[in-house]
Amino acid sequence: MDVDRLLRLNGRPMLQLADFVLDDPSAAEDALEQAFVAAWRQRKGLKDEAVFRPWLRRIVLRECLRLRRHPVFRVLAITDRVVVQATASATSDAAAAVKRLSQSDRAIIFLHLYEGLSLAQVASELRVRESSVKTRLRQITGLESGILLLYTTERASQISDNQADVLVSRALARSRRRGWSRYLVNLASAVTLALVIIATGIVLQAQLHLFATRAPSESSSGSLPPIPNEVVNLITASGDSRLVMPFRLRDSDFRAPRSQAIVAPGVALHLTPALDCSVTTVRLVDPISQNDVLSEVALPGCIDTPVILPDGTVLLDQAQSPTANYFRSGTHTIRYDWRTGRIVKQYPNLALPLNGGLVSKDGQILYTLDLFSANSTVDFTDLASGAQIAHIAVVLADSGAGGGLALSTDQKTLFVNQGHQLASFDARSGAAGPIVRFADANIGAGSAGPWWLPAMSDAQAAVDTGRGIAVDPRGRWVAAVGFNDPQLRGIWLVGTSTRLHLIRRFYQSGALTALAFSLDGGVLYALDVTGLIIFDPETGRIVKRFTYPAAIGAYGIAGVQAP
Repeated sequence: MDVDRLLRLNGRPMLQLADFVLDDPSAAEDALEQAFVAAWRQRKGLKDEAVFRPWLRRIVLRECLRLRRHPVFRVLAITDRVVVQATASATSDAAAAVKRLSQSDRAIIFLHLYEGLSLAQVASELRVRESSVKTRLRQITGLESGILLLYTTERASQISDNQADVLVSRALARSRRRGWSRYLVNLASAVTLALVIIATGIVLQAQLHLFATRAPSESSSGSLPPIPNEVVNLITASGDSRLVMPFRLRDSDFRAPRSQAIVAPGVALHLTPALDCSVTTVRLVDPISQNDVLSEVALPGCIDTPVILPDGTVLLDQAQSPTANYFRSGTHTIRYDWRTGRIVKQYPNLALPLNGGLVSKDGQILYTLDLFSANSTVDFTDLASGAQIAHIAVVLADSGAGGGLALSTDQKTLFVNQGHQLASFDARSGAAGPIVRFADANIGAGSAGPWWLPAMSDAQAAVDTGRGIAVDPRGRWVAAVGFNDPQLRGIWLVGTSTRLHLIRRFYQSGALTALAFSLDGGVLYALDVTGLIIFDPETGRIVKRFTYPAAIGAYGIAGVQAP
């Protein structure tokens, strides 16, 4: 199969899709080039030319979301603000309306109006009701589908074949290069360029933080806690996505990469789905050497999103097609016992969101925060019966690192970081508990949110369920990252003794991406675009800041462990 020819034939429609979903021509070109590189390198797994276009579209959409999730893009991206034109028109109204939408809503418009998919097909791919798709199309400021189609067509017509050909040529040239040295040089150059662009913003932000008036509760006196002799496992933007980079605090040194999905001491799970979703290869490997420790097993469908249970079994999302796998339509969850290589239970009514899930310590309840659906929800599922215990709608602010689940140390309370407040629920029944607001705003527990509170979209979806929330192992505090707004940004520390109460806000940065407490709760770890920072939660003071090579690109914390 001539993949070069097929890429050039499909280059323009793919660039049109990326441009519409991302609403940023430069970002769309970056995403598309990465998608073409990935497609060319995976070309041997594709046998049928007839499925090339939907297969390529899936890769393009994934690269769009991956680019939007990366913290560097969030810093560089211009906030979606509607600029009122001097002369209004129907298409300018449509452009303004589309600009306010999430990436999933933009995908609905493009797939239905421009690509010609039926509402039923779009609803099936996005795992929502057909009536919901109709409503979402109708609610875009009341504009008619004809006006939206006109705007979509006008925007798509601005993309030329030459633009797409240039991206295909660059991607093919990159794909055929050999040697890690050249790859690392290119990566370092790209990161350096990005850092130069954001340097001014970072320096200004740091200066504002350093010279900001100190809160009355934040003391600058007294000794700081010692740096723990621990290893922080960093999720990075470079290298194999299945691996984490362990960072040893005492000597500021990186250890050899290791697998994320460790199911037992010395055993990690690796999943490799076929491009057509016909089968997934399941490997059990040594977390460090990556050598096989058990024989491979083949499971039908696209298998991903492992959630490890206390008994060592694993929940896995299973899809039967690439489109279903991307849009989470028609997927279901299986429970897999890696020791026997068998599926021990199926959950036909449960689909794991792309950001995974959280499991109670006794392995009885699964908690999920679905960041990819049209309306964000928290779901409680009984893993013994598969029954849904609770289905709770929540309002999430577009908070960068905000949005996440965490269980209290006694396993009685589920905390949800909504970016503008910390909500709590009974961990068994889902009954609503106390709420701590991060700022003075008229936002109730069931409110749809004030006008300034944007909904969490695909672009801000998490790499895991934890994101910007952490619970002190000693049960004293919950730390959460606030919405990236001057009134809310930073780390909010909430006390849990007797009742939930706000203690302080500190490090008012808009570039925070992850939080985690040390094993004894003595310090709090935080990630931003400058590196790893250790805080004293008692005072909010910085204990130490670690700056490591920019090529690491760390944006998440996968856990903390003893050295």
